[in-house]
Amino acid sequence: MHEISEELQLLLHTQSGVMSLRQANLYGFQRREVRRRIERGVWHWITDSVIAVQMLPLSRSAQLWAAALHYERCALAGSSVLELSGLPVPSGGLIHIIGSPAGRVSPLTGVVVHTSRSFVIDSGGPDRVSAVTAVGQVLRWARSDRQGVFQAIWALQRGLVCLEELQVEVLSLRKSPGTANARRRLRLIDPGVHSMSEFDFAAECRKRGFPTPVRQQRRTDSTGRTRFTDAEFRVNGHTLVVEIDGLGHLATEVMIDDQWRANELLMQGAPVLRIPAIALRMDPARFFEQL
Repeated sequence: MHEISEELQLLLHTQSGVMSLRQANLYGFQRREVRRRIERGVWHWITDSVIAVQMLPLSRSAQLWAAALHYERCALAGSSVLELSGLPVPSGGLIHIIGSPAGRVSPLTGVVVHTSRSFVIDSGGPDRVSAVTAVGQVLRWARSDRQGVFQAIWALQRGLVCLEELQVEVLSLRKSPGTANARRRLRLIDPGVHSMSEFDFAAECRKRGFPTPVRQQRRTDSTGRTRFTDAEFRVNGHTLVVEIDGLGHLATEVMIDDQWRANELLMQGAPVLRIPAIALRMDPARFFEQL
């Protein structure tokens, strides 16, 4: 029986244990030997053109590769591109593929095939659209405003895209209901918003008629370390800092640093109001009465 070369082993490792039938042929495995290995239970068909060399069920990474390999002229798109950079998705979340031929239905469960005749494939890993194109697609295809905004902010926070290039991408989209969604959702993302908690805070401020705060203001502490505040209000020559604490702020060392930082800001003439992110979502009224 034909042996698996080191080059093919490396390819399979890179592709999470899956390969296309074309790739198997390129490495010396003709259809007859592929069929023999599958009959023996060594390999498994995922689709009629993609093979798994590992036991099923497939990992999420293998599912993404299988979807990308099934159609040679298609590419991963939308949130599936962001997944490759670590975007958390719910179990069984949809995999998005985009390609030029219309009317195709993927044989893989949970895969949506979008049609486009103009898209550019990024290199490095499974075929995919660029990050900025993917985020634009996320804003178009998301099931809700909150889902679209969360995934876009996630990409912005990690530096996968910048707001300016995302704005150019969305403005260049052809007119459609999805484009209208994308443009509306993009307007919900204030410059400087780095998390969904900050997005929620901005929404609550707008709802209550509060002035737009200054975001991510650079400050230097007494040790010379550069810090950035979540939001600052400046009224009549006075500054008030608002810090929104996510789950990471519950760690002891972070809580100590938060208090040290708050004391420094107070000594600089900028008192701090803090609110846990969960409280902002569950009972914002109490906090905004204080604010």
